[in-house]
Amino acid sequence: MHETVLHYLRCHSLQRVAPTPQRLVNELEQLPLSAWYDLPEFGGAIYYCFSVLGNRELVDEVLTNWLSRLDGHYRIADAVTFYVLREGQSSERVGDEWLGRSEAMAVESRDPSLLESLVYAYGTRLREHPDMLRAAESERRGHAPLDRALKRTAEINPPGT
Repeated sequence: MHETVLHYLRCHSLQRVAPTPQRLVNELEQLPLSAWYDLPEFGGAIYYCFSVLGNRELVDEVLTNWLSRLDGHYRIADAVTFYVLREGQSSERVGDEWLGRSEAMAVESRDPSLLESLVYAYGTRLREHPDMLRAAESERRGHAPLDRALKRTAEINPPGT
């Protein structure tokens, strides 16, 4: 399925590539994560693929597979957090595993986009993740979207709550 993620999923027609959701799971599990970077808007493609699965068990199967090879793929961690987890497409267990792994990656890398996605994903639970919050606070200057995310979250989650 690689050739530029099969020419952007054959111009969004997955029927030829993966006529069934299980076939799409198989294709996504075999696809090198780096192949997504060839797409002009891979976040949207990830969103589209996971929404087509339409089944939490299938989403969990792919995310569990991707977790095993996520090292160094900060943009994939970011896209899945933003487009898949925030939409509630995974089970709570797999979502928590993904968020934990993404949080560790964000704290290590200080990637502003990944930090922003995690700020929104955690929402009212942000203060339960002090290392991530410190990393986000340290990177907010010069990164307007991250700064906005922290301000919005502070409005719904004031200090001391």
